[in-house]
Amino acid sequence: DGAVDESNQPRFGDNPADTVYTNFHPSVPVSEYDKTTNIYVGNLNQEITEEILAKEFGLYGRISSVKIKWPRTDEERARQRNCGFVSFEKREDAEVAIEEM
Repeated sequence: DGAVDESNQPRFGDNPADTVYTNFHPSVPVSEYDKTTNIYVGNLNQEITEEILAKEFGLYGRISSVKIKWPRTDEERARQRNCGFVSFEKREDAEVAIEEM
C-alpha cells in the first residue's frame, strides 16, 4: 500500500512528526554503494543540531563528520524540516546505525 512503517524509525522529540529517516545517500553510485559510510538523515525537526546528531549516531561508532543542510529558500523554510548527513569512519558502524535507528 506504499505506507512507511514508522514504528522502528528514530525520533528526536515526542512529536510523531519528528520521525527521522536514515539510509545511505541515493546519489552514491551503485558501484560505490557497498563502500560508502555516509548516511542521509531526513525529516529533521528544526531544533535538531549537528551536536545532537553526533551524540545520537556516535553511539554506533566513530563519526567523521556531521552536516545539516540548513534551509536557504522560502520553500525549504516553509517545510519546517531539515535533512543532513552523518559520515562514519567504518562502513560496518554506518550499517548498524541504520539498522538500529
